[in-house]
Amino acid sequence: MSEFGQNNKVAYAITFMKSYGLLPQTISKKTCDTLLELQTNAMTKGLNLEELKGRKYYYSARVDQDYRIILYRRDEVFLFLWVDKHDAAYAWAEKNRICYDEANRVVGVVSITGSVAAAPEPAKPVKPAPPKIPRVFNKIFAKFGREKLAALGVTEDVMNKILGIDTLDELVALKDALTPLTYEALSFLGGNEAYEDVLELYREQLTGAEHEEEGESEESEPEESKPEERKPDAAAAPEEEWDIDEFAKALTDATSRAQFWTPKDEKELRDALYMPLETWRLFLHPAQRKFAERSYNGPVRVLGSAGTGKTVVVVHRAKFLAEEVFTAPEDRILVTTFTRNLANDLEALLKSICSPEAMKRIEVRNISSWAVRYVRKEGYSFNIDYDGKLSEQEWDEAYVLKPDALELSKQFFVDEYALVVQPQNIDTFDQYKIASRVGRGKPLGRKAKEGVWRVISEFRARMIEKKIKTYDELYRDVAIMLADEKNRTFKYRAIVVDEAQDFSFTAYQMLRQMVDEGPNDLFLVGDARQRIYGYQSALSAAGINIRGRGHKLRVNYRTTQQTYEFASRIMSGTEYDDLDGELDPLNACCSLTSGVDPVVVCEKTEAEEQERVVDILRGIRESERSEGRAGDLHNVCVVARRTEIVEKYAKVLDEFAPIRIGADDVSISETTPGVRLASVHRVKGLEFDYIVLVEAKEGVIPLVAALENCDQDDSVAKELAEKKERSLLYVALTRARKAVFVTANGKLSPFLAFTQEKDAEPASEESAA
Repeated sequence: MSEFGQNNKVAYAITFMKSYGLLPQTISKKTCDTLLELQTNAMTKGLNLEELKGRKYYYSARVDQDYRIILYRRDEVFLFLWVDKHDAAYAWAEKNRICYDEANRVVGVVSITGSVAAAPEPAKPVKPAPPKIPRVFNKIFAKFGREKLAALGVTEDVMNKILGIDTLDELVALKDALTPLTYEALSFLGGNEAYEDVLELYREQLTGAEHEEEGESEESEPEESKPEERKPDAAAAPEEEWDIDEFAKALTDATSRAQFWTPKDEKELRDALYMPLETWRLFLHPAQRKFAERSYNGPVRVLGSAGTGKTVVVVHRAKFLAEEVFTAPEDRILVTTFTRNLANDLEALLKSICSPEAMKRIEVRNISSWAVRYVRKEGYSFNIDYDGKLSEQEWDEAYVLKPDALELSKQFFVDEYALVVQPQNIDTFDQYKIASRVGRGKPLGRKAKEGVWRVISEFRARMIEKKIKTYDELYRDVAIMLADEKNRTFKYRAIVVDEAQDFSFTAYQMLRQMVDEGPNDLFLVGDARQRIYGYQSALSAAGINIRGRGHKLRVNYRTTQQTYEFASRIMSGTEYDDLDGELDPLNACCSLTSGVDPVVVCEKTEAEEQERVVDILRGIRESERSEGRAGDLHNVCVVARRTEIVEKYAKVLDEFAPIRIGADDVSISETTPGVRLASVHRVKGLEFDYIVLVEAKEGVIPLVAALENCDQDDSVAKELAEKKERSLLYVALTRARKAVFVTANGKLSPFLAFTQEKDAEPASEESAA
């Protein structure tokens, strides 16, 4: 707990921070001053600290004539819960309370009004009622019994409601009456996962950060290291009987810290309240915290589908390492990713949560720019083929040496070089003729290999003659240079990688040489379903051993269940890897939010589609204004597959003050009014309340040129090209927090054909109302 002022133990609920983020700027300043005053002298007359009627330990504090803070105060414990206008603040207090599960040491804020709608009483019959037909019960949780449900955190005050649930929709209606971990557990249980597996996951969330043994994988946890079982207590004690000291300690447990933040000092509080707030910066889900804030014996890989907070884990991992592990002045931690834009975004996020002292030890740079900067310092004389045009010219020249009998496209040679020759460091034909070609769809005999090698060796010779290197060749050279200790002009203690699925094999090899093997050396986060650059590579083959240190995030904190299921259908029927050569099954993922079904509209003409997009944006603007928000559309992003379409919509949407992300250098935390515009590539790593995907039509999604720019004779290459296109669509849609709109003209994308199936519920604009 935080202790400053008069040694008060202070914590801020996630509900408070969310409500604070919606305050006008002038009220925010007053609220911050009031909070500091409360922690210094709670009985200051001007604050009018008053206990709520009939609610022991719950108080209101005056910000000014119109605004009130709602807090829970008992002895020296202060929990700030909500801030709002007078009537709205009191209305919130009537509907919510602190929940304390003493057995599991979990503190949360829950609704006291959440309930399953009762069936209306039948009208009294005029005629004698017919014989009653026994009701067929479909109670999805009743079969587990009270004791098993209590072990998942279901308290007695909501037990009967949970036992009476027939559908998962009824569980969603009760969400606010449950702690997030209990809601997650019941969601998995209702999704037909085995009770024992759900209970193990729940206990792991409760105690994993304290009890999980070093170096163990959640998939292969030895029996003796499983968390100690905590006895359920179905009848939680009333607030008057809570042991306040134990209650205060529970607020610092990993599970409670998912809902309560305890600032270290006044400076940290002021920094959090005065900066543009992204709630996740302060509140981590227990699984995220467990992975981010612990020590490992070696490299770690964390997988997670879109919306599970992978970037959250990355930035908090870097923060933890810089502030708790590698704290010497000379220590350096590299945070890296694939693109420059994402690296800039990561740096901005790190600066918002890390102290200036910690940031001195953190370097943020995308992987290619790091490699280029390194070789330039080492006097590297080669030119880097930044956009692929230089190597394309050399491939054209080398391709003319292909034997006429060898019916292979130029793209085949490009892929063979990238997927077979470079990863295996092949320099001669003798090496190539016996090399593994696993994953290549077209088999080659010895004579064919001779013809292929003739072209590849000519390409390589031409590149060397003209002093040109592709990025993968650059990474290979850097790895070789770094393997020689005398070339180490730096010394990283740890490297943290975001979007690891987009790194090539040679990039992995270089990473391995950039940091010495040892505790906490490499931390890689990714998702093969979001691989929109590069090819599949295995970490272990590059010398990065993650065995026993592979983890997975399973809770979706961003996208609604409806959006997640919609995006997942786009990926169904295809297989994806776990970044280490094995398959990664699409396991159940629990979304913490429920919303509306995505809207899919296909108009006849381009002009009609553009009119529809304008109508959608106007509707969002009016909806936001009706809920008391500005309606300036800064949380809406219009996304397209091609930059030409983005540029076109910059003119079409002139009335909404469109801002091109990247082109206009807009920070992701900036709230300048105006709808955002971005390509599907640029939107990766960002999130918005609303995503409007435009021109999702045949020929654009998937993009014809992308499908044709692969070896048409290689079935595997064609499959990979289509998977990348699916991934681009998946990435774009899962940026949305609230709702998704998809528009097209002519013929809808074949990837979205399932929305037009006869047995599918049609998505309509009314569904988003």
